[in-house]
Amino acid sequence: MELKERLEELLKKRYGIESREDLKKAVDELPEIDFGIFVNPPREKGDMKSA
Repeated sequence: MELKERLEELLKKRYGIESREDLKKAVDELPEIDFGIFVNPPREKGDMKSA
């Protein structure tokens, strides 16, 4: 089985995605990712705020 067919089968079984329109809708509804944790410099030990 070719990769394309395997992906189509997986998307259909796990997520009910059977068409390009279904896939586009699912991608549009994905939650946003906050990339700030990856681009902000790490805090210094003294910069930590206590609760």
